[in-house]
Amino acid sequence: MISIPFNMPIVKERLKQHSDIKNIVLEMINTAESSTDLKNDTNITDNITRYDWPKGNTKRKWSQFLKLYLDPCISNMLTALGFETFKMDLIWFQQYVKGSAHGWHIHGANYVGVYYLELGESEPPTQFLEPSDKDFSLKTIDAKEGDIILFPSSAWHRGPTITSDSRKTIVSWNMHLEDATTTIKKNYI
Repeated sequence: MISIPFNMPIVKERLKQHSDIKNIVLEMINTAESSTDLKNDTNITDNITRYDWPKGNTKRKWSQFLKLYLDPCISNMLTALGFETFKMDLIWFQQYVKGSAHGWHIHGANYVGVYYLELGESEPPTQFLEPSDKDFSLKTIDAKEGDIILFPSSAWHRGPTITSDSRKTIVSWNMHLEDATTTIKKNYI
């Protein structure tokens, strides 16, 4: 077998309204129904402090509010990937404090989004395993609080262990990219 290296198409953009909405979204998340008991959740085996997976629907108060800002930003990011539209299936939050982490995993749908709602300067964002011709290499995207990243759902990724006293809060979602851009349709299809 020959492994052909192919860089994963990952895009990043800052949510322009981050500083305006951060505290509003955090207040809604902090009062939202959530779970802390990973023993009863067969889908998660890591040390995530607080989360609302698998409730992940788009109809909760905090997600409806946040989607007003996320959706236009995501739509803008899709162009770099050659797509016009998307459908978000699930959206959820995860919070981490010192010592907590989310190990290597993949997602459903065809793309995943992560919005870094809270991320201390000393904490690493999502890390990826990138296939190479002989093995895998560890990649960390240079993302900061307020950034959004989109990446293929089949990419192995993790939330590294929090080592500081600052809390990390991310919002993640599974999405289907749909409809090729006019450029793709005109030149390649």
